[in-house]
Amino acid sequence: MTKLSSRRWEIFALFLVVVLLGTGSSLAATPVASPVAAELEPVLPDYQQVFAEHLGTMPGYELELTLDENQSTIGGTMVVTFPNETGMTIDALPFRLYPNASYYGEGGISIDGIAIAGTVVSPRFDDSGTVLFVDLPRPLAPGNSIAVSIDFTTVVPQNAGGSFGILNHDLTNGKFVLADWYPIVAGWDETGWRLEPPTDQGDPTFSMTSVYDVRLAVPAGYDVIASGEESQQRDGSVHIESGPVREFAMVAVQRLQVISGQAGDTAISVHVDPLHEANGRHMLDVAVSALAFYNDAFGPYPFRELDIVETNLSLAYGVSWSGILFINQTQLDLAPDNLATLDFTIFHEIGHQWWGAAIGANSNDHTYMVEGLTNATALLAQAAVQGPDAAATSLYAWIVTPYLNLLAGSGDAVADVSIFDQPATAPLSTLAYGKGGLGFLAIRNQIGNDAFIDALAAYADRFRLGIAEPADLRAAFEAASRQSLQDLWTFWFDSATTTPADIEALVPQIVASL
Repeated sequence: MTKLSSRRWEIFALFLVVVLLGTGSSLAATPVASPVAAELEPVLPDYQQVFAEHLGTMPGYELELTLDENQSTIGGTMVVTFPNETGMTIDALPFRLYPNASYYGEGGISIDGIAIAGTVVSPRFDDSGTVLFVDLPRPLAPGNSIAVSIDFTTVVPQNAGGSFGILNHDLTNGKFVLADWYPIVAGWDETGWRLEPPTDQGDPTFSMTSVYDVRLAVPAGYDVIASGEESQQRDGSVHIESGPVREFAMVAVQRLQVISGQAGDTAISVHVDPLHEANGRHMLDVAVSALAFYNDAFGPYPFRELDIVETNLSLAYGVSWSGILFINQTQLDLAPDNLATLDFTIFHEIGHQWWGAAIGANSNDHTYMVEGLTNATALLAQAAVQGPDAAATSLYAWIVTPYLNLLAGSGDAVADVSIFDQPATAPLSTLAYGKGGLGFLAIRNQIGNDAFIDALAAYADRFRLGIAEPADLRAAFEAASRQSLQDLWTFWFDSATTTPADIEALVPQIVASL
């Protein structure tokens, strides 16, 4: 059932919304940069000008919020400036309401008011309640912008494990874990708006690169760790600037210790329970080295900060968001006896700052493009930092063995399959992480390490801030190697003919190349 509040419709006031109406049948506005984060403060100075050129083409979010510990809510007013870069005239702007997914139980978003240029707009929802349509007063032509003000309240589910625990008020540890918590403009790709109901079997978020300016009132005793840069205000609130990023995630927490280091010009901060200080310092050392590898290989991590936060995750070792990693506290409880798992998790999740964050892809349609590629490059990062033996151990543990077990059980399946169409007998996670990872390592084996690295660096440069398709990634490998990879690509990603013998022939070559 759609979660909607009508209590404030009559008194809802417009908050900073100005739209210039032009002549004709379409909404027209000056196609200028979003007013938020104009100085790109979270971005390192060397890369601010590069990103500034794209500001006018991406949404900008301004949020005035209050986090209520007693009510387990976060809410307030959000103003979204949306430049229409779809190439299509649009009549309605869709927002994803991920907290309304069934697996969040008592969690959900109430829409308390919508306004455009001072005019109240009635909300319209899809049948699942996870899509809000804001009907525009006039069609919005390509290249023009509109500002929409939305008043909302999100109930954060308590001690929740839905979708890996990325939206959760952890009562035991005094922690709000906040991802996918606000109305966010739906993702757009070559097929149009992506409005499928969210699934707890994958990463639900698919959205546009945006910039954020957030002011958050928090209860006394809470610290805020977020995508971007945080600054404490005199009134006790927190001001956060973030972007350009795919999404805005944060953790509001009590009683975590901060351990900091530096990787080039980026400050890395690890936030852990004081009982996990030794493991936190180990995580920091690995993260500093990992970030340095990715910077050198695939182009710079462009932000001043990267945060790693201990959280209580469900069915996941780690989850990566733009500028912030969630690491399952269970791993820190087990370490140092289980450092191998913790280490590969760090190499993998930092890899997502490139594959999935900076360089976008629809991870629900083409999961292997994100997870398989990240597993392959995490392995290379680990080999460079910790040596080939450690990387070989991770190769078998996280890539080879799970996939061989699948082949021995239900048999092979296609890796490039939508999460909504995955076969019941073959978990998409195994196909994406295992078979997908092997496929990219097979490409590296075919074209050589130098061409593989060059291809990914060029791919990262071209699709930074954008959305790539499988053909784009394959084209990058073919351009760098000057080889046709159609047959190899089809074998690993588009067919279901791989056998254990193929794996047994390939893996020793991968190990030797590490």
